[in-house]
Amino acid sequence: MDYFWSFFFCLDVDEEKQRKFVLDICTKIISHPYEQVNPSLSLGNHHYGRDMDQLLQKAFRSKNVNVTHQFYSNIYVDYEEDTLRDVLLINKTWIKPFIQRLKKLDKEKRKEWKQKCINSPHSVDEKKNHLINNIENILPSFKYLIDFEVFVIFGSEHGIYIIVETKNLDTNYGRSERLVKNVARNNFKIQAKKYKQFAKEEFIVKVIEAFYINESFTIVDKQDRKIIRIINFQHVVGIWGLIYLNEMFLILTSALILVAIVTTCYTRGINGVFEIIDEITS
Repeated sequence: MDYFWSFFFCLDVDEEKQRKFVLDICTKIISHPYEQVNPSLSLGNHHYGRDMDQLLQKAFRSKNVNVTHQFYSNIYVDYEEDTLRDVLLINKTWIKPFIQRLKKLDKEKRKEWKQKCINSPHSVDEKKNHLINNIENILPSFKYLIDFEVFVIFGSEHGIYIIVETKNLDTNYGRSERLVKNVARNNFKIQAKKYKQFAKEEFIVKVIEAFYINESFTIVDKQDRKIIRIINFQHVVGIWGLIYLNEMFLILTSALILVAIVTTCYTRGINGVFEIIDEITS
């Protein structure tokens, strides 16, 4: 009966119930300290219904992440070396329905920021301005501007948000950069709580904290630094993948044109080739 039922089960990233369930599991895996996990990590209780095992199979186990349910609704994951990497890819797939909202918000916020720079150029934080205008060079996978009022917040296509506090180090007072970071970090953690609560409500998987002091960009948490490295690597691989596909398309197109020319030359003679060239260029 279970096999018969699974035959009709359809995985759908646009289906809200499925998406909430999958993203909730992704959130717990990504947020759990990877150095503190056991081979089998309990993810708590999740109530989904009779399709739970089919959803876990198609959303996770088929993607090399062994998530299972035991004892009714208790969810477990076999945490391995590549689990974090694979879960980030799964999460990127399931976050796609929100990307259009991110793009729209990014467009609105950048317009607001440009207007602020025009209306009050002397009050604009130059460090914020540099970060907003150059984020794709600093963190290319976090390109969506979400907010800039207190901290600068960027979103990514992985559902990971990064909150950045910008600060210029004043060396005239003899304060070390380390001291400035420690003071800023304590204030920053308090302010960041409301954004983490917002993340839970909006199904944003994780909020990463960072500092941009002088020309130094610092990720606060060790695990967050690993997440950033994985996301940036996947971003670069994605770009090279597109370049490769474009090159393959050009090669295939050239090969088809060459085949057409040879075939035409064989069937219609050299004059037929010139006729085709005239048709293309006219």
